[in-house]
Amino acid sequence: MTVTFYPAKLSGTVSGISSKSYLHRLLICAALSEGETEISFNTMSKDISATISAISAFGKTAEEIDGKLVVSDGKVSEIINVNESGSTFRFILPILSARRSVDTVEINGSDYLASRPISPLYEELIANGAVISEKGKFPMTVSGKLKNGKYTLPGNISSQFVSGLLLALPMVDGNSEIHIVGELQSKPYVDITLECMKLFGMDITETDYGYYVNGGRKYVSPVELICENDYSNAAFFLTAGALSEDFVGVENLNPNTCQGDSKIVEILAQFGSKKCVKDNNVLFAKDKLNAVDIDATNIPDLVPILSLAAAVSDGTTKIYGAERLRFKESDRLKSVSTVLNSLGADIKETDDGLIINGVKKLKGGRVDSFNDHRIAMTSAIASCVSDGKIVVENFEAITKSYPNFLDDFEKIGGKFKKEGV
Repeated sequence: MTVTFYPAKLSGTVSGISSKSYLHRLLICAALSEGETEISFNTMSKDISATISAISAFGKTAEEIDGKLVVSDGKVSEIINVNESGSTFRFILPILSARRSVDTVEINGSDYLASRPISPLYEELIANGAVISEKGKFPMTVSGKLKNGKYTLPGNISSQFVSGLLLALPMVDGNSEIHIVGELQSKPYVDITLECMKLFGMDITETDYGYYVNGGRKYVSPVELICENDYSNAAFFLTAGALSEDFVGVENLNPNTCQGDSKIVEILAQFGSKKCVKDNNVLFAKDKLNAVDIDATNIPDLVPILSLAAAVSDGTTKIYGAERLRFKESDRLKSVSTVLNSLGADIKETDDGLIINGVKKLKGGRVDSFNDHRIAMTSAIASCVSDGKIVVENFEAITKSYPNFLDDFEKIGGKFKKEGV
């Protein structure tokens, strides 16, 4: 699908959408529990559909009923499809090594996901009893039985490795240790994992070396849960506000969240935009924007949309600590710089980030989403600071996380035309 976005005045608010990060974890914890669990939510996406497919390996299903995902007993599947969801794959691989309803489970997924890093998690699982077919390609088969012990992982590749082990190891007989080598990057995502696990009766001990996990435990369902709304996707509309004359914002965001991407509120204020917070609604409006330096170590998903704000701020913004972005849905350092430079920005890549020299406005142009949902949505928001139209190819990438993005964009005054639908 190709979408043409036209310069338009944006104003108003949109409702927050359910946090994909929380929903992945809540669904998995519910699937590992006996009985039924109801999770209130408001947005389905391709990634969440992948996790729903995956939990069939535990004999569970999730059915959407009246704004809730009802997780209950279902048909056991020997074949699951994680599609393009890195979270689903990296969580489910260690969990399947610890527990499944059949002897062997076959995992399918996209070729691109197969090429994304899975070492050294893969090797650690095999060293501790799992039997997994060749990495780097699908289908991948999982059998064997994970055992307790010491697991060692670097902190700078993916926090999802740590989360996957945390979810799996309580079900293993005997206690285990997860040793983190170096600083654990994106730690807020691990904190979300621990928060969700605690709701299901799991209590993990954080240590100087990483985490201590008591084994032989059972997940216990709290029966009813509410999935909080998402800051990662809210960031696009909050930034739209920071670039607009009128206030634009997002409703129903938890001010006390564990989500690392809630830092978007602080960073947009540092840029110099005007902030309004009332009754869990957060809004921004444009003021004089000035460059800031951004450490993206714990907020890599914010880099695309923050790069847009930096592109039209006075001065030079330096974004660093973002080397892991080269292994996302696209090489996001390259795709961000390529797309925004095509639209009139002045951005240079570094090994671990971007150097962005501000310009007054973008000029518009034609770009590709790189099949990356965050690049697609950043390109759309760029239309509010562009003199000309912006044509975005392969815009359907948004279905990975925010399928109703265009509806919400239209609610605040966004103008666009879809082709190839």
